[in-house]
Amino acid sequence: DRYPYLATVRWKDRAPLTILVQNRQQTEEALLRVDVETGSTTLLLVENDDAWLNLDQSMPKWFPDGSAFLWTTERNGAWQLELRSADGRLLRPLTGADFRYKTLVDLDPEAKVVHVSGGGDPTQTHLYRLSTEAAASVPAPVTTEPGLHSATFSENHRVYVHTSSTMDGRRRQIVRSTDGLEL
Repeated sequence: DRYPYLATVRWKDRAPLTILVQNRQQTEEALLRVDVETGSTTLLLVENDDAWLNLDQSMPKWFPDGSAFLWTTERNGAWQLELRSADGRLLRPLTGADFRYKTLVDLDPEAKVVHVSGGGDPTQTHLYRLSTEAAASVPAPVTTEPGLHSATFSENHRVYVHTSSTMDGRRRQIVRSTDGLEL
């Protein structure tokens, strides 16, 4: 009765079945792990906002082995990406509230790297690389040319298609390796 809305369902690889539920006012949501044998749930985290909670339907993003997951929150006034343990405990924020996080682009669990889009200038979107291991990882810019940048990564995370729309009106799609080389 407390959470009548089922907002998101995640069940991938060896990660647990996870559901995100919301109250009717959409001011509180709970992320729950579901035991598939019994149907019982375990609370992983709760988000609250007096006015409204925006949904990020790409979250949670579990590591393939189920050891941790990525989560986005607006708890501090702007979107942030967080790394959380399998039990929902916050391990560390990966981006600050001042970063202007937009989307998760890729999670490479073997390299312990996350690629995201965002950046400080609201008129642009850049790609950044973050470590999931470093306690105070600083987003490293992957793109610098003024404009809007996005990427689609290969399944093995070694190659991606970089799509850009630059301020001078050029639109391009370039295949690159993760070390930045154009292929």
